[in-house]
Amino acid sequence: MRPLFIIRLDEAMQASWLDADSHLVRGELREAAAPAAGRRVVVLVPGEQVLLTQVRLPTRKRQKAAAAVPYLLEDQVAGDVETLHFALGVQDQAGRCAVAVVDKGLMEQWLAALQEAGLRPAVLMPDVLALPRAEGEWTLVLEGGRALLRTGPGTGLAMESQHLDLMLEGALAEAEGEAPAALRLFAGPGGRAPDLARAGLTVNVKPLPGALLNLAGETLDERDGINLLQGTYSVREQLGKAWRPWRPAAVLLLAVLALQATVTIVTYRSASAELDALRDEVKRIYLDAFPAARRVVNVRAQTEQRLKALRGGGKGSLFMGMLARVSAALTAAPGAAVQRLAYKEGELQLALTIGDLQQLEQLKTRLQQERLDVDIQSATSRNKRVEARLVIRGTAS
Repeated sequence: MRPLFIIRLDEAMQASWLDADSHLVRGELREAAAPAAGRRVVVLVPGEQVLLTQVRLPTRKRQKAAAAVPYLLEDQVAGDVETLHFALGVQDQAGRCAVAVVDKGLMEQWLAALQEAGLRPAVLMPDVLALPRAEGEWTLVLEGGRALLRTGPGTGLAMESQHLDLMLEGALAEAEGEAPAALRLFAGPGGRAPDLARAGLTVNVKPLPGALLNLAGETLDERDGINLLQGTYSVREQLGKAWRPWRPAAVLLLAVLALQATVTIVTYRSASAELDALRDEVKRIYLDAFPAARRVVNVRAQTEQRLKALRGGGKGSLFMGMLARVSAALTAAPGAAVQRLAYKEGELQLALTIGDLQQLEQLKTRLQQERLDVDIQSATSRNKRVEARLVIRGTAS
């Protein structure tokens, strides 16, 4: 694995990192691009801006757990879960999973600044999870006016040091029977050690080697924390954002595909009947793809408006790329009629009717030729037709 290059961001978006001699450097993000070249970039963000919590999950399947977590934590977070990003950590034997919760706007701000500076991080995590950890022990770092407390693989707190005693008291009360036997304390200049006489903890005081980055450079284990680059913010999804400038071309591609589909259909049936059917199909796909739409007046114009609304994230390019390839396969499948279409997290769920099982297999082959991963969930013969449900996965490439 490539050597790590750790960058730390503060709340003012100022960056700090270590030079070749392990001296702390502070500056603009773009200044870190040169020393980061060829290295695996880990970015630490302020722990105060990320909520670290735990939730008991009903399943160990990662994809299903990721879908359930926002609603399991709905009562514990402030604001609408739709505006928050949830990243999963390690799940223990009791089914409890560490979860990091952060505002999507902050994620977009961090990633935009990193991209502008020419940096593509492999890991983005709260700085409190960069602290070293040992079983049965908590780690506390006092750095200037900040206090960072790590309590587990994916749990911890960060706040102003003036609230340290209150923070420790609350953390110990919440831990109940799982309270640590010892506290490892790293205190920098001006750090005030907490009063732990009542807590009954053994305190092992260690000197802070320079700054938190020096400590993280010696002990950071990225597998022992929570990488915020998950789901729509994964490295794979971020690469998809590079296609945003090509989205106007995607609209043109859809128009070309529609024309090709029309020409193909005209060769089999009369032009007027097939054009009417095609218009109805396009409207149905549009309404399935955009459930909030109530009226369809001009499909092309309305689709362009929806695409403009999607330009703020990476989901739009993936969805439109998949839709274009699925449309190409469907237009070549005689008798196929879409009943329902839904899209979420890179997965297209398609319900349709088709003439028979042979035509269904032919459709599957065409979709695979479009570089799509196809899973036929069910296929039922009814009224001399086959009703089928497909799950389709692919990329925006």
